[in-house]
Amino acid sequence: MKKIYNFIILSLFCSFTANAQNETWNFHSYSIGSLATGGAYSTNAGMPDIIQIGSTYYMYFGFGTPGNNEIKYATSTDLVNWTIQGTVLTGSSNPSNREYHMGGPRVVKLTSGQYRMFYRACESYTSSPPYHCLSAISNDGINFTKETGVRIEIKPHLPNSYFLRAAHSTFYKDAGGNMRAVLTGFDTTMTSGPDRLYTASSPDEGVTWTNFIPLYNNGHDPIVIKDGSGTYHLYYTYLNTGFRKATSANGVMWSTTPDTVYFKQGTTYLTEGGSPNSIADLGGYTNSSGDVVLYSAYKTAMGPWTNVAYYTKEITLGLNDQFELYNAISIYPNPFSFSTTLQTDRQLNNATLIIKNSIGQTVTKINNISGQTVTLLRNDLPTGLYYISLTEENKHIVTKKIIIAD
Repeated sequence: MKKIYNFIILSLFCSFTANAQNETWNFHSYSIGSLATGGAYSTNAGMPDIIQIGSTYYMYFGFGTPGNNEIKYATSTDLVNWTIQGTVLTGSSNPSNREYHMGGPRVVKLTSGQYRMFYRACESYTSSPPYHCLSAISNDGINFTKETGVRIEIKPHLPNSYFLRAAHSTFYKDAGGNMRAVLTGFDTTMTSGPDRLYTASSPDEGVTWTNFIPLYNNGHDPIVIKDGSGTYHLYYTYLNTGFRKATSANGVMWSTTPDTVYFKQGTTYLTEGGSPNSIADLGGYTNSSGDVVLYSAYKTAMGPWTNVAYYTKEITLGLNDQFELYNAISIYPNPFSFSTTLQTDRQLNNATLIIKNSIGQTVTKINNISGQTVTLLRNDLPTGLYYISLTEENKHIVTKKIIIAD
């Protein structure tokens, strides 16, 4: 049976990877910083964190140098184009003050409707940074007031503390609405080596913390993002050589073995210890289509961490995803400007077709596809590159690139 759907597609070749769990993210643009333009230009920027207030996205990011650190914010309506708005917190110019170094903001909306910002800070240091976690509170996500006390304290300031260092961490609500954290830390049982990640929970929405449990070794700078399906994604930096990802159904129990995550700019892979360009301090959010988008601090060979970069997820076809069916599905004509036809060599039964644009946003989802031929109409879609993903009975059949041309 031939069916006509009001949509459009095109097809080019799509690569596949030996491990379907690994992810690759491609550099898209500079969101904030010295390489950004217009209202997104800033002399430096890093450690991004994103939340949504109403229909507007807010990005909080670190700015300045020790003794002159600030946390600023920018706004966006599409998670791609940003405009810097102003400063929400400032550090101290006194080297002995424990906010001489300030950065790493993470913001969580509380049940009261207020917003709590967590950030890491410390005094001037000569060897390892004695980071600890502080907080600020806001009624509108813009005007923050620093809260008294320390959220996660370290030795020697708190003699019985579990930590010698509590650095750039992430804070979020689990599936039950409870406040949780994945912390970067160095605990009192460790004598040397890199930081590790820990889970923690709070009974009072982030004022006090307990249940510190080691999660993954050799990890730092985590971010937890809940996607549109309710799955929690934990991304973090592994040593300074790569990145990892774990998932959770409830934000409490995480994957035993994290997967590898790659970031690329053109053909160059990006890492924290890479040269000439480096990335670190991942941030992210879920877009209006329910898909995760990622950001990072970005450093060029010319200077320090002066930018926030935006990435889109590369769509790949794994060995376990029946890639042998790729050549059994054709799309013609391609490119096209009005309509095209998808043809398969076997009968589809209740299949689903998802089409995403070049920045990973789902633009159309077609359910209940049956038969061997589907005609797709362009309608009002703009010219450009799109991706088609076809599934049947929750099994991935094929992913193809498509192009619309006038």
